[in-house]
Amino acid sequence: MHASILKRVGGVLLAVGLIDIAVMIYCVANHISYWSSFNIFSVVAGIFLLRGSLRAASLIRRFAVFILAGVLSLLIALPFLQPLDLTLTQLRLDPVTFLGAVVIGAFALCLLFWVSRELGRQPIQAAFASAGIKRRDMRIPAAAGVGLDRSHSSGNPARRSPTFAVLSRSAQYRAFLIAGMLARH
Repeated sequence: MHASILKRVGGVLLAVGLIDIAVMIYCVANHISYWSSFNIFSVVAGIFLLRGSLRAASLIRRFAVFILAGVLSLLIALPFLQPLDLTLTQLRLDPVTFLGAVVIGAFALCLLFWVSRELGRQPIQAAFASAGIKRRDMRIPAAAGVGLDRSHSSGNPARRSPTFAVLSRSAQYRAFLIAGMLARH
């Protein structure tokens, strides 16, 4: 039973990775801005799962939980990291890119959740036990993902300065951010 789960998850990761690589090549060839989240890592993970590697399944699940926790904590912190006016300006200036990023992000979150759930199912856990693979506590990668996000979002010393605190609340700061966005387009 565990082999079918590994093959299903591996096939999905391989397909997503190959599609991501194809989109990346298209975007680079056409000078289109591109950011990727899966590409070669997803392909390699998919191949290991398709080959039935339980050690890879354990590592992939931990990595999925780590990234999922980090991204979810970033989403919670996002309103405090970027002014709402800037977010709304980004949406007005380029709604296709903005909504595309939201859709791709939502897909990535759902995929990470699905991978971590599938690789945590009972048949996989039983296969881990019979293969002598130590059962891992998923709270550790989750806490590490949240901790990484906390250190990233609070790591800029300029953001902690009194000058930044005053400017970030002022109309001039909002106007400066909006002008910067307009200058890029």
